[in-house]
Parts: sequence; structure tokens; C-alpha cells
Amino acid sequence: MGLREEKKHRLRRQLLENAIQLFKEHGFDEVTIDDIIRPLEISQATFFNYFPGKDAILQHAAEDTVARYREMLEREVQLDAPIAEKMHRLLEAMGRGLQSDKRFFRTLFTRSILHVGNAKAEGMLADLSAALMRQGQRRGEIRPEYDPRELADIFIGVYYSIIIRWLHGDGRQSLIERLHRGARIFLSGVAQPAIRLAAPRAERRRAGSRS
Repeated sequence: MGLREEKKHRLRRQLLENAIQLFKEHGFDEVTIDDIIRPLEISQATFFNYFPGKDAILQHAAEDTVARYREMLEREVQLDAPIAEKMHRLLEAMGRGLQSDKRFFRTLFTRSILHVGNAKAEGMLADLSAALMRQGQRRGEIRPEYDPRELADIFIGVYYSIIIRWLHGDGRQSLIERLHRGARIFLSGVAQPAIRLAAPRAERRRAGSRS
């Protein structure tokens, strides 16, 4: 990469990082393009050379979120572990990320490709989620009569629905706990009868402390 291209790449990254930080601090609707470019001392014309508007930055943030989750899925597919363990580990990481900034992710899930039912976002995850289901079938943990792709679609729909309800709710209940519970309910309907679907270790400790 030449010096000119490197400078353009660096400025684009700075615009993204600055904008996303401002969205998190003040809310998407409250931030103007002038707010984004002011620390960088560039003109609006320069901004529009990189992005057609604020919404494009939001879409980039959403695609980056999907890409990170896809990377997590790819790692889990490569591991030799029970599917329940993989699902709970994935949902734990997802829940922690979303809980870190509820307002920002509510905007992402409302106004970007992360919106529930968006074919582009779900399509990016469907193949790997189906691979996860096939692994569960090969290990004898999931009943073999189900289509892995259909199982993946249902699983994606379950956690999307839980996330959307949590983002638009009062937030008093932990998203992580709700995602874990959703995974157990999903697995209870598709697992081989002999497979015991244990709760995650941290959840078992919480349950024990309440008894």
C-alpha cells in the first residue's frame, strides 16, 4: 500500500472510530457530521468522499458486528466439543458484547442490517450455524431427522427474538441469562433423548446460591 492509500485508509478508520464513539456517547440522532469531522479538522466534502452519510457508518458497524460473531462461529465449528457447550459459549460472548452498550446496539438492531429478518445478516451466519447443527447430529447429540439448515434458521430466529425483546425492554433481566435459557429450550426440542442438557457452570452457581 502506497503512502497516499495508507493515509486514506487511516482517515477512513479515524472517521469510523470517532463516529461510533460519538454515537455511543450521545446517541445516533444527536450526532451531526460536523461533530464527527471536527476533531479531524476536515471538511464535509472530504467526509462525503468516504461515506455517503451517517447511516453508512452505522451499516459498517453492523457488518463488523456480524463479522465478529461469524469469526466466533468459525472457531466453534473447528472445536471438538458438545453442541450445548458451543452454543452457550457463543451466546455468552454475544450477550456480554450487547450488554456493554445497550443504547448503541438498539440503534444497530433497529436501523441497520442487524434488523431482525434481514436476509443479508442472517445469510452470513446461516451456513456456519448449519455446520454447527450437523456436528451435533454427527456426535449423536441432535436428532438426525431434522434438516440442519432449518435448525440453524430456527436457532438464529430464537436468539434474534430474545435480543430484540431485551433491547426494547427495561433491561432488568440479564440478556446472557435469557440467551442461555433460550438455547436450552431450543436444544430440549431437538436433542437426542439420552443427552442431558446441563446449564452453564456460572448459571448453576447462581442457582445454587439462591437455594
